[in-house]
Amino acid sequence: MEEVERVPPANWREYLSKYRDTWSVLRWVWNELMTPRARKWAITYTVLSGCSLLIFTLQPLVFAWLVNGVSSRSLQLVLVGFGAFASLALLQQGSSLLHHLVREWVINRNTLQLHDRLNELFYEKVLGQHSQDSRLNYASIEKAKGRVHGLQEMMLFETVQVMLSVLLSLGLMWYLTWEIALVLTLLLFAHIGWSVWLNYHVAVVTTPIEQEFRAQNRQMIERWEKIVRVKTSGKGRAEQERLSTWFNRILELDRKFWFWFIRQSTYRELSGHIVRLLTIGYGVYLVYIGEQEIGFLMPLYTWVTQSVQNMWYFGHAERRINEQIPRLQAMRDALTTPALFSEESGEKVTSEKPIKIRFENVGLCYGEDGGKEIPTLRNISFSIAPGEKVALIGPSGAGKSSIMKLLLRFMDPSEGEIWVNGHQLKDVELVSWMEHVGYIPQDSQVFDGTIRYNLTFGLPERRQETIKDEEIWDVMRLLKIDFGDRLVEGLNTVVGRDGMKLSGGERQRLIAGAAVIKRPIFMIIDEATSSLDSTTEKEVQKGLQEVLSGPCGALIVAHRLSTVRTICDRFVVLRKLEDTPEGESQIEAIASSFEELYRISPTFKQLADDQGIKV
Repeated sequence: MEEVERVPPANWREYLSKYRDTWSVLRWVWNELMTPRARKWAITYTVLSGCSLLIFTLQPLVFAWLVNGVSSRSLQLVLVGFGAFASLALLQQGSSLLHHLVREWVINRNTLQLHDRLNELFYEKVLGQHSQDSRLNYASIEKAKGRVHGLQEMMLFETVQVMLSVLLSLGLMWYLTWEIALVLTLLLFAHIGWSVWLNYHVAVVTTPIEQEFRAQNRQMIERWEKIVRVKTSGKGRAEQERLSTWFNRILELDRKFWFWFIRQSTYRELSGHIVRLLTIGYGVYLVYIGEQEIGFLMPLYTWVTQSVQNMWYFGHAERRINEQIPRLQAMRDALTTPALFSEESGEKVTSEKPIKIRFENVGLCYGEDGGKEIPTLRNISFSIAPGEKVALIGPSGAGKSSIMKLLLRFMDPSEGEIWVNGHQLKDVELVSWMEHVGYIPQDSQVFDGTIRYNLTFGLPERRQETIKDEEIWDVMRLLKIDFGDRLVEGLNTVVGRDGMKLSGGERQRLIAGAAVIKRPIFMIIDEATSSLDSTTEKEVQKGLQEVLSGPCGALIVAHRLSTVRTICDRFVVLRKLEDTPEGESQIEAIASSFEELYRISPTFKQLADDQGIKV
C-alpha cells in the first residue's frame, strides 16, 4: 500500500461530506478489528469511566454541603457532608482500580485482535493480488496498524474521558442553575463550530504544505542515497543550497498559517474564559444577594472550569481523527478486497504419480489502463510430460515470468486453461499443489534465522522435527551450500535479516536448497544461478541436474541459454506479443535441441548469437 496523499477539500460541502467516510472507517475498526467480547468490555470500560468521573464530579457538590454546614454551624450537615465526601473518595478509589484493570484487559484483547485480523486479511489474498496491488504493501500496512492502535487508544481512553467529563459537568450544572447551564451549553456548540471552521482551514491550507514537505524529503533522501552521482556531477553544494531554499520556503508557509491558527485558537479560548468569569461572577452575585449559600460557589467554580477548559478537545479530536482516516481507509480498502479464490479448496495433489501439465490457448491480461486491459500473453499452448524438463526461452518482456506465475497460480488466465494431471489448475487445492512444487525464484527471499530454519521452512511441521542433519548436509553439498568459514555454527549459523551475512550467490543457493529439500514432484525455476560465478554455476547446475534426473518434472525460465542446455529435454521459445502476428500464438517454436531451434526460430537465433552460444 503506497503512502496515501491527503487531498484538500474543495469546499465546505466536500469537507463535511468526508464525515461519512470517517464514520464508515470507525465502524469498520469497531466491527472488524475488535472481537465481540472486546467490544463488550470496551462498553464496560466506558460505563466504568462514566461512573468514576461521576463520583469525581459529585465531590465538589458534597464538599459544598460541608462548607454550608461550617458556615451555618450545623454539626449534622457537617457530619453528613464529611461522611458523603469520604464515601465518594473511597468509591472513587475502588472504581479507579476496577477501571484500570478493565482498561488493561481491553488493550490486551484489542492488540491481539488487531494483530490476528490484519494477518488473516493479509494472508487470505492470493499471490497475484500481493504482486499487483500496490496497496498490499507490508510496510505501509504495518504503519497503518500502529495508527489503528493509536486511534483505538485515543477514542477509548482519551476522547471518551474528556467528553464524559464535559457532559457530566454540563449535566450537573443544569441541576445547579439552568441559567448558567444554558450559557455553557451555547458556548459548547459555539466552541465546536469554531473548531470545525478552524479544522476546515487546516485541511485546505496544510494539506498542500504537507505534500510539499514529503516531496522535498523524498528528494533529499534520494540525493543522500545516490550521493555518488551527486558528487561526481559536481552538484554537492548546489543541491545542498537548493534543498535548503526549498525547505525554508515550505517552513515559512507553514509558520505563517500556524501563527494565524494560534491567534484564532487564542480568541476561541479567550471567549471561553470570558464566559467562565462572567458565570462565576454571576454565581458570586447570587450568593451575595442571598439566593444561594456560599457552598454553591464550590461546584459552580469546579464544573464551569472543568467544562470550559476541556471544550477545546472536541476540535482537537476531530482533527486528529480526520488526519488518520485517509490512511486507514486505504488500508481497509486493500485488506477487505475479496481474495480472487480460495487456496484451500479443490482436488488435492499427491506424490503418488508424476505431474503432467498442459497449457491450452492460454491468454493473460494485466490490470487496466484507462479502463482497458493490457494483454500480456496470447494463445499459449504447450505440455510438460511426467518427468520432463522444459525451458522457457525468449527476450525480456515476452511473458516467461507470467507463464511461471500462472503455474504458481498467482492468478488465473484471462482465457484458456491450465491442466494438472487431468484437472484444471483452478480446480486444484493450491495449498497441496504448493506442498509438492519446488520453487526457486530469481529474487532470493531469505528469513532472519539459521541455515537449518531457512532450508526446512517449506517442510510440514512433523517433517521439520524428524529430518536428520545428514539429509540436510547432503542437499547442501549437492548445491554447494557449504559456505566454509561462514558456517561458524554449522546448521545453526544465523544468516541475518534478508540473509545479510551471505553473498547474493550464497542466498540463491540457500533458497535452491530449500526447494530441493522438499523432495518435490515438480520444480519451477527462475534462473536459479544468475548470481553465481561461472565455476560455482557449473557445480550448482550439476547438482540441479542430479536432482532433476529422476521423475521430477520442471519448468525452467531461462534468461541465460547456457543454464538450460544440458538440463532440459525440450525448449519453448516465446516471442514478444507486439512481434506476434494477430491471431497467432506467442510460441514461436518448440524443439528438443538448440540445433533444431537455431534452424526454425529467428528469436532463438538472435538470442544465441547475442550470448555467443555455439550451435
